[in-house]
Amino acid sequence: MPEDVLLSGQRLLYVKLPIPNSNGECARTLFEAAMKGHSGVTFKAVCETDHATLCAVWVPTDDSERQYAMCSKTDLKMSAATGNSKIRGKDVRSGLLWRFLQLRYRKNQSLKDQLFWG
Repeated sequence: MPEDVLLSGQRLLYVKLPIPNSNGECARTLFEAAMKGHSGVTFKAVCETDHATLCAVWVPTDDSERQYAMCSKTDLKMSAATGNSKIRGKDVRSGLLWRFLQLRYRKNQSLKDQLFWG
């Protein structure tokens, strides 16, 4: 979820860990609703840490948004950056460090919409 990621302004994202269980439940709910409603769904690799590839799920809000994102009505779209396009993620397990990073990089957070869009 966007609130669990901080943009640093470079090719590095900070990821708050542990990731809440509710994130997986939300992703599952979005996926199931998209499949039932034939609106399309996209799974996108957001970043790669030392231990995992972290993904986001995106569902278009209407048919024009679905077409713009080149989503099928019935199929799953998956994307992941490769090579130099990959974005690195750094785990943050300390609440104190997370607060510090939020303050330090607060001006960069408006760009998250682009990262979490289909």
